[in-house]
Amino acid sequence: MTAIDTEQTADETTDYIGSASYSPEDNKLRLYPFARLDKETYDRVKAAGFSWAPKQELFVAPMWTPQREDLLLALCGEIGDEDTSLVDSRGGKGRTVRRIQGFANSRRPSRTRCSRIHRRWDAKVTDLSRASLRTSCA
Repeated sequence: MTAIDTEQTADETTDYIGSASYSPEDNKLRLYPFARLDKETYDRVKAAGFSWAPKQELFVAPMWTPQREDLLLALCGEIGDEDTSLVDSRGGKGRTVRRIQGFANSRRPSRTRCSRIHRRWDAKVTDLSRASLRTSCA
């Protein structure tokens, strides 16, 4: 076995805990664990300033630092580019906006119906007021 074969074997036997990415758009590092982290690894990740994002199921650091990069390289082997844009990564908010717009659109017929009822009622009240004014003045 040559030195190159030994290095390849060592790399192949390294168990990484997940994948990592960096997004220059928001200057954040993200750790996508393959499974729940053991206590020691979790403590290391938290101590480095990562926090758990439950909806995205990942750990995110608020900004890039050399120490955080070194930790992710040790845990994941490499740091890839973020595949999703900032807008896509906040898809939850986009879904919420679309859902609210959907509610507004579904309520539009109801609003139109209510405004018609209101105009009819307003017309009847106005007619009744005029009628009562005519009878009281006569």
